[in-house]
Amino acid sequence: MNNTLEGFACPDVFNVVDTCSWQFVILTGVLSLVEISILAGNVMVILAVATCRKLRRSVSNLFILSLAVTDLMLAVLILPLSLLNQVLGYWILGEVVCGLWLLMDITICTASILHLCAISVDRYIAICHPLRYHQLMTKTRSRFICLGLWLLAFLCSMPVIIWRNSSLLPKSFKITNSNTARTSTVPTCLISLYPASYIACTTIASFLIPAVITAGLHIRIYVTARKHIKQAQHGMFNRKLGDRQSCVMRIHQRNKIAEGSTTKHDKCNDSKLFSDITAKQDLSSTTNLRPSPVSNNRRQTKHDSHHKRDVKAMKTVSIIVSAFFLCWTPFFINYFLVGVVNIKENKVVSDVVFWVGYANSLLNPIIYAIMVPDFQKAFHKILKCSCQK
Repeated sequence: MNNTLEGFACPDVFNVVDTCSWQFVILTGVLSLVEISILAGNVMVILAVATCRKLRRSVSNLFILSLAVTDLMLAVLILPLSLLNQVLGYWILGEVVCGLWLLMDITICTASILHLCAISVDRYIAICHPLRYHQLMTKTRSRFICLGLWLLAFLCSMPVIIWRNSSLLPKSFKITNSNTARTSTVPTCLISLYPASYIACTTIASFLIPAVITAGLHIRIYVTARKHIKQAQHGMFNRKLGDRQSCVMRIHQRNKIAEGSTTKHDKCNDSKLFSDITAKQDLSSTTNLRPSPVSNNRRQTKHDSHHKRDVKAMKTVSIIVSAFFLCWTPFFINYFLVGVVNIKENKVVSDVVFWVGYANSLLNPIIYAIMVPDFQKAFHKILKCSCQK
């Protein structure tokens, strides 16, 4: 069976990769689809926040907007070069571009992870300290927080500039092409070639610390949300019990008034008037002793809706953070084992966990579209407008 595309010119600078093979075409197509999906999904999130006033009013959505901008930068600046490096198997763009690519890659990926941590902190304050939330998380303060996240991410990537001369090293590949074994020395651009001390520091600063903070906050959020649910259920029970008691008292008062109206006609009018007034006063005093059931219901319904909204937000953020752990944990474990422990690298495993980490930027918009009704409506409106045009 022929595994190449006949009739096509398939150039390769170092003549080590069969760019006409079906494997090359399929790999290029799949990774291109991932990149386009990340680009389109995060553009949708940015447009949704920009065009929907309700989404813009929320401080939490400022962090989501900043995260979407970060992931969009990943799709535009990093993924095209990553795709080219992946499908060719070597670096073709020279040492300077290699250093810039690694600098942007570490900065943007670290910023994305730190934004997920900031979203968790925001939800923690909103759910665990709701009375202080609007005082602590203002729009101005959230903008400064996002700026600080970018600054911290840039500091984590600064050593790339210091050690940039060691980033581009020759590497020997043995490629089988058209049943002929060929060994060629080609350049490569890998972060794992950096010193072990730097790899250990970036693993701790870019992943381990944000992961521990995020996990700890979500444990607190879960405990608090469970407490809110129990309080809401208890409040619903008390409201039903209060409605029953109020209903019984109203029936009792109606019976008293009915008994007063059926007294004998030979009683004097003053006595009847006095009885009616007394019944009305008793009813009024009884009503004043208890707040209005309608008022209680409205207050309790509003209270329950706040709890439901918080629990919904907690579930959404929990899914986002779970996706973060599932996508980035394998990459950083492999990154640490290869760069620090000096375990022999398995190229297939490294490539898979590398792109699974990138896929985290694709999952966030999908989670918003599924879990957040306001984003669903905004996405539908954007798609509807684009279709009408």
